[in-house]
Amino acid sequence: MSKTFVRLTDKNNENRAALVSQLHTALSLRYGRDRDDHSEYVLHNDLLAMFTINGQKVGLISHQNPSQDPRELIDALMQRDCNVIVFTSISFQDVQKQIDKSIAKKGFRIIRSAPFWSSTFEFGYLEQVEVENIIDLLEILTEDNAPLKVHDENKAVQPEIPY
Repeated sequence: MSKTFVRLTDKNNENRAALVSQLHTALSLRYGRDRDDHSEYVLHNDLLAMFTINGQKVGLISHQNPSQDPRELIDALMQRDCNVIVFTSISFQDVQKQIDKSIAKKGFRIIRSAPFWSSTFEFGYLEQVEVENIIDLLEILTEDNAPLKVHDENKAVQPEIPY
């Protein structure tokens, strides 16, 4: 399984805190939260949580306080062997580029996830759809023995159906 950093982005990170809060609640209800052993970190209104999905550790960070260094939060989850980290931040673009470089050096691939709708149209419902999509992504990313589908432009690939 490859290590993955999922960055939840949006224009000026609008509504990302609300999304991460809903994602945190949904993951807690579905998988239960891992023991909170982050008490040595002062979080300054940020969210740092861990879950176990398909036997893999998944970390969740909502960085909302500009005085908190987001790299400290990321390192806290890496030290606890999280294979997947979901992250959103209010940080400026230059800080995000530094984070991306640091993450890549540590062997993580980066997935950037942005909503495909405007926050003014039925946002509550669409936000719930996004939460479910992120959970589906996390389940796929944490599967050890998921079959690898090969795409060939000349052939349609059909899954084998056991008889």
